[in-house]
Amino acid sequence: MHVTYELTPEDYCHFSSYYRRHKYPIRPLMLFALSGVLGSLFLAGTWVAVETWLNFGRMSGTLLPSLLILLFVTVLILPPTKARILKFARRQPGLLCEHTVDISPEWLSEKTHVNESKTAWSTMKSLEEDPEYLFLFVDRLVAHAIPKRAFSSPHEAEAFLRTARLYWEAAKTGQPVPKDGTAIWPPPPRIGA
Repeated sequence: MHVTYELTPEDYCHFSSYYRRHKYPIRPLMLFALSGVLGSLFLAGTWVAVETWLNFGRMSGTLLPSLLILLFVTVLILPPTKARILKFARRQPGLLCEHTVDISPEWLSEKTHVNESKTAWSTMKSLEEDPEYLFLFVDRLVAHAIPKRAFSSPHEAEAFLRTARLYWEAAKTGQPVPKDGTAIWPPPPRIGA
């Protein structure tokens, strides 16, 4: 079973957004805590600079570091902009192009004009979906983002994901995939039987 699709800049931005929301939720918490500390340093430095100016008529040297801290906090807190994401994506020659993803009981293979790769199902991290895409995570940071528009119908996209999950579960349990593709056979042994 295979699907061919053109990965567009919007597709890559959607994947980046999905990844930030679902796979890396700790980052915003860490950045929030760090921004609190750095924000406090900014306020303290600004206060010292203003107090020095009011008392002695000259600005102290703490204002410039305070402004640099504020700039650093602003850059840290803001998520990557669409422009930065697209700049990165356009520098990768095999990313924004036509992809062909083929699934078989042994592996998932992907082919572009730049490369061809095969990944064993046993090494896949997860298979996920949202309303518009299928995400086949090869590892924690790398996934095949397949737009559902690449399929002729929503049922075909569901069948593709169901078949991929069947192969993935079979590889994880070590069971062979049946010829008809309906379930893992023989079934895994029952615990306590």
